[in-house]
Amino acid sequence: MKYAKQFRETKKRLREYAALSPCGSIPLKESDFDTDGKLTLEGYIRLKKATKYLGFRKDLALTVPAGYAEGFSSKLEEYIAHEFVATEQEIKATQRKGVLLFLIGIAVFGVINLLDEARLLYEISIVAFWAFTWGAISHLFFEVPSLKRTVIRLLRLVNANVVHADAA
Repeated sequence: MKYAKQFRETKKRLREYAALSPCGSIPLKESDFDTDGKLTLEGYIRLKKATKYLGFRKDLALTVPAGYAEGFSSKLEEYIAHEFVATEQEIKATQRKGVLLFLIGIAVFGVINLLDEARLLYEISIVAFWAFTWGAISHLFFEVPSLKRTVIRLLRLVNANVVHADAA
């Protein structure tokens, strides 16, 4: 409890600071670009990691160093396109797995009702029912929202305001 007051004050200060900033801004470095002035894969990965800690409610601005703005948006879209499509496919596959596991769980539950006389099989069926049901819940309620947040981050990057460092 020694630090409780200090932590409350720090939280308040951080919230005030966040409220004052007009938008989420990510400055890119010259090291994020190759010798041809194109965004590198490492630069894209760093940019994507930086969006993870920005809220979804504010506009996103990407500050590009002078001389690197040309072709930046197209290269960024090129990187994002592949990941976007793969993530959307993963969402659909995860949803299908969740529904399949749920249906198997329901089938096992039906078998449970038929096995009321055989106590050992009944207990095994109960465990299987809960395992399949939990698998469905895990896929549908934990994995899918995480993947959808990834899609939102990618779409925010594509639609971000690109600000040139010399104009900033």
